[in-house]
Amino acid sequence: MANLEIIVCLSEYLGRYERGAIQDFLYPCVLPSPETIANWKQKFLEVWDVGVDPDPNSFDQKRRRVIVETFERAERLAQGRYEGKSHLDVRSFIADQIRREK
Repeated sequence: MANLEIIVCLSEYLGRYERGAIQDFLYPCVLPSPETIANWKQKFLEVWDVGVDPDPNSFDQKRRRVIVETFERAERLAQGRYEGKSHLDVRSFIADQIRREK
């Protein structure tokens, strides 16, 4: 979760500046598609929920709320960056192709 939080923070701050072809090449979106993030969220929470304390005031439930918020931030950022595109830039497209080949 710490890695996702770092990626979200970087995306928030890199996304504050005007976008253009050069900026997108130099600072590509490090987030996958919103659909991928939603799948990560679902899988992570399925595993998380198996062994947590059901008491709403427990640490487990408080932590779960933070985890959900982090995934939701990542999804919102990805939606804003992708805006109907399947890939943001050539580097993202190539990275996705390499991942699929593995």
